[in-house]
Amino acid sequence: MNPVRSLILILSAFIAVSCTSPTIQQNAAGTPDTSIKEFFSGTRTGYGIIKDDTGTVEERFKLTITGAWQDGTGYLEHIYEYTGGKERVLRWVLEQNPDASYTAIPEHNGDRGKLEFRGRTFLFTHIYNGSSTLSGVQTDIRTKVHEWYYLQPDGSVLLDGEIRPLGFKSGEITAVFSRWKGI
Repeated sequence: MNPVRSLILILSAFIAVSCTSPTIQQNAAGTPDTSIKEFFSGTRTGYGIIKDDTGTVEERFKLTITGAWQDGTGYLEHIYEYTGGKERVLRWVLEQNPDASYTAIPEHNGDRGKLEFRGRTFLFTHIYNGSSTLSGVQTDIRTKVHEWYYLQPDGSVLLDGEIRPLGFKSGEITAVFSRWKGI
């Protein structure tokens, strides 16, 4: 086989693998099922970090998530308060789809996202169009964010996410929330 063709095939396979993410079916666990309406109702506060692709902590933050529902429509707000004093507020309107997932329509600068659940695991995939700093570099770029929420038996929640500008993983977001009331 031609060496150039072999190199192209290897690079194509690497790119395809590096751009994929696990599905809700692969990460789902736990019973009983919890609904998105139960999960995202009221206000929850957690603390977390954002790491770059080398594992270096770039940001520490407090995250307040508020969810409310009216006539089957959800309203979701994330308020990030960073230790340096910066604050970022992201808001979405949630509309249910026929497959029981939800479309997340942003009120901020971004594209529509998707909120899925299975068992006690939730996947929130959304696009953020804006300014970001990773590895010390300020960029204005379209960034896909995958946030995995794992509800634990005691009601606490772990958030594990990926930051993917241009389809490549460039950072991670991790947070923990103490017991969520009502779940």
